[in-house]
Amino acid sequence: MTESGDYQLCFDNSFSYQTRKVLFFELFLFDEDGSFDETNMLEEFGPIRQEYSGLGFEMQKFQKASNNIKNQLNKIEYHQSLLRAYEARDRAIMNANLERVTLWSAVNSIILVIVGLLQVYMIRSLFEDSSKLGQLLRRQHF
Repeated sequence: MTESGDYQLCFDNSFSYQTRKVLFFELFLFDEDGSFDETNMLEEFGPIRQEYSGLGFEMQKFQKASNNIKNQLNKIEYHQSLLRAYEARDRAIMNANLERVTLWSAVNSIILVIVGLLQVYMIRSLFEDSSKLGQLLRRQHF
């Protein structure tokens, strides 16, 4: 992008209205030379550099140390954002698995109760003389 100003990004989910989507994207900001550091800005302050060098303080060492710290912090931020994206994906998978396990557990529980009630009904019918199901179950099939 060559023009300065505000930019907008639009992510479209029109291909799938029924499901949620999780999106992870990265945005890197570079200077004109394509680098991350601000050493170019520090070079413009020549009088300040001379003043610090007169005190026995070398600006190059300070720039190198600050750039190293900044690069390490950028790496940390990058890895944290990756881990955040992985955690969001894993949480979505976990929620989908939770819904599936809950559904099938409820179905199995309902079937278990129905089978239990059916067994109680069949055992009671064995002890009732007037029950047609009991007569059918007591019949000898030799």
